[in-house]
Amino acid sequence: MARHQLSKEELRDDPLKDWFFYATDYVYRRRTLFLIGGGFLLALVVAGAAAFVGLRWSNERMAARFNEAESLAMSTRSDVEANQAKAREMFKAFVADYPSGALTPYAWMHLAQAAALAGQSEESEKTLRQVVDLRSSPASLRAIAANSLAKIYEDQGAWNKAAELYKSLPAESFGDLAEFSLGRVAVAENKPNEARDHYKAVAEQHPLSSLAALARDVLNFVHD
Repeated sequence: MARHQLSKEELRDDPLKDWFFYATDYVYRRRTLFLIGGGFLLALVVAGAAAFVGLRWSNERMAARFNEAESLAMSTRSDVEANQAKAREMFKAFVADYPSGALTPYAWMHLAQAAALAGQSEESEKTLRQVVDLRSSPASLRAIAANSLAKIYEDQGAWNKAAELYKSLPAESFGDLAEFSLGRVAVAENKPNEARDHYKAVAEQHPLSSLAALARDVLNFVHD
């Protein structure tokens, strides 16, 4: 079949032809603007790729440093004391280099445990406070740190500080522990009515808790 040739009129009316030449002319007349915009877009792409690679490398490096320190801290091989001391220094360097990292709360917990084992109450208090105050701390880890810190305050006779921390424990997962601990603090402060309320809350609101039976027994000994 012979190919139909477009006449001049048909070519002039071709919308694809008009659009193509219009777009070409538009880009040509604004070529400087397009070159600047294209260069800016390319710079954004390159910067984004570099940031992604850098962040991934940084996270991998952070995890490697944490794992190295933790392996030393958990090691039961010979020269345990030397390993523990080295691990402690590594964790100190870790929290200094990554103050807001995802693994930083766990590094602080390692430091708190090391301080507690060394009998350094003030240092243990300081490191536990870091875990409680860090925004990156998971709720469960923060609760564990808050409970440990509250016990330190109890030993110091700082009942208000201890009670404040117990009240901060998540009710859905630590409600029984919080109520029982608040009952113990109330007994220490010679507040029997308040103590009974807390122990009753454990027994009635958390009947399946391992603390429920203990709370019922303690209730028999809490008198005005």
